[in-house]
Amino acid sequence: MHWTDIVTRPDVTEWSEFLTLYQPFESHSHLDQQRQTARRRLTDAAKEYVLRLSNAAQSAGVTIPDNRVFTGDPKIQPIIMTGHQPVIFHSGITFKYDCTERAAGESAIGVSVTIDTDAGDPGVFQYPQNAPDTEQAESNQLVLTSSTFASSTGVYGSVDLLPAEQIAHQAQAVATELESTTASGTQTQFLEISADYCRLANVDVNVAEANTIVRWSRGIGSRLIELPLSAICSFPEVLELTASILDKHELFAQAYNNCLANYRDTHGIRNQANPFPNLKSGPDGTELPFWIVRSDSQTRHPAVLRKIHGVATLFANGRSVRIFPSGESMQILNHLLLQGIQLIPRGAMITGILRLLFADLFVHGTGGGHYDQFTTDFLHSWWKVESPPFVVASASRLLFEERQTELRKCQSLKGNLRDMQFNPQRHFGTGVFNGSVESELRRLCAQKDTEVAQLKSAQKTGQSARDIGHRIQLLSNKIKAKVNEAFSEQIAVLRELTPETQAAVACRTYPWFLFPPSD
Repeated sequence: MHWTDIVTRPDVTEWSEFLTLYQPFESHSHLDQQRQTARRRLTDAAKEYVLRLSNAAQSAGVTIPDNRVFTGDPKIQPIIMTGHQPVIFHSGITFKYDCTERAAGESAIGVSVTIDTDAGDPGVFQYPQNAPDTEQAESNQLVLTSSTFASSTGVYGSVDLLPAEQIAHQAQAVATELESTTASGTQTQFLEISADYCRLANVDVNVAEANTIVRWSRGIGSRLIELPLSAICSFPEVLELTASILDKHELFAQAYNNCLANYRDTHGIRNQANPFPNLKSGPDGTELPFWIVRSDSQTRHPAVLRKIHGVATLFANGRSVRIFPSGESMQILNHLLLQGIQLIPRGAMITGILRLLFADLFVHGTGGGHYDQFTTDFLHSWWKVESPPFVVASASRLLFEERQTELRKCQSLKGNLRDMQFNPQRHFGTGVFNGSVESELRRLCAQKDTEVAQLKSAQKTGQSARDIGHRIQLLSNKIKAKVNEAFSEQIAVLRELTPETQAAVACRTYPWFLFPPSD
């Protein structure tokens, strides 16, 4: 079992060329000072967060490797940053974190940002199960199913773990399925992982924190210092940056939408939802790329500013949150923070703020790598700065590698079958046909070419070509039959596999703990 579909842009060995202390602003400017204090605040807070989770792990009896984290002095060391939602990682995310650790080495501060303000089920994971139908199970048919360690869904940073006894009960059921569908030892490893979740259910951590601790315990991102986005968004520097946007919200939204239009034109994008939808603006107010997140109700809604009697008023889900008189945005944001109400960036603004205030290099997966050029363009357009660079790292691991290889061959064969039936000569010498089959096909094609030449000659002289056409059809049928015969077994295999099985075999989002740790 190994990594497949590896994407690193540029190669990881070249990332060190980007790891210089980035200076996006004029030295000693206000933004430069904000960046310097924000970076120090980030590293200090991240170390405290890592310590808190490490203490929780120790209390629960979950062992975290005693590795030296990649931290230091942000005044003299660059920060390489990555991040993801605090869900159960799949292989593509673990690869991104591994590359970030490798790039940080001994010279950079490695930081992971936990996007704890997204919503969903942070404890869910997929696994393969034998198809419930007995006859399908006997023919090795699979279906994708899922389980969860979470007690509910919601804003990721607020969802609690299931009780320990319930986790253990569900884990045993999953392990039973894994025993019959995956490699030997997978179920044992999964039970060890679920036992850690059981231990953590007895201490004061939520699902997002438990996911982080458990992956740390297996060395995934354990050398990066880490901090939730919600904590970063309470920093004075981030609040001040947010306040500056609120004070010019109409111009900001217009500039944002103009930059999106230019980006779509440049890249030939017709779908107005890509890379992000435009911010709405009209009689109901101006939408901003922020969530309004309430810690008491654990809800989030898009932020909208509407002027009422000339005064900007913040709305969430159609309800007024607070008025924002001109020049008072910073004080009001601080007051809202004390009430458990935060403005949290969403979409491009997440990496926009992280790159603007903290990172010297940002590591994306392929998805972020597609959209963050827009972020670069917008930072330059609105703040008139050259933003720090970003790189891309992603890869996959396949739980059913051999079956997926065979499935790909069969799918490719199915896609090319018609061309091989009607134009087998295009595939001669490529190794698609074995020796005896290719020899017979060459003979039949030569006969067909001769008949076709005779047909053309007869048509030119006005002679009847009916018998020649009949012979050509017979030869075409023989060629088609020969090709079908050569690949009958592979086509039969593909026809026997249900769409559900094909999806389970090809799945690239199985959790990291279904793979051997040595890979």
